Amino acid sequence: MKFHIVYDEKERLYWMVASHTEYSAGFSAPPFRERRALGLYCSKTLFDWQLAGIVSAGEKTICSRHYASLVIDGDDILIACRSGDQNAKNTHDTNMITIHKVRNFRSYALKGVQE
Repeated sequence: MKFHIVYDEKERLYWMVASHTEYSAGFSAPPFRERRALGLYCSKTLFDWQLAGIVSAGEKTICSRHYASLVIDGDDILIACRSGDQNAKNTHDTNMITIHKVRNFRSYALKGVQE
């Protein structure tokens, strides 16, 4: 899956947005086909990533949020995302583009990551 990483000069953390695999074991579809949720992650090292939260998720497994890009805008993160609802052909062939704003995104970094 595509992911996008930016560096936050203010807190000296990396932020990544990517599809979040909720059920890597026991899900009917292989993990690479699971695209329902879009996760926001942070890291100090680019190796150890912490899930900061779910930005958006579709209601059904056919829904998707993937191939996202992000930009830091002051205290917020703006995300453009290729998305699909229940009317999409499948999880890859989407039918919409969504824009998401995570306000005060730095507050979602876990304390251990910030130190």
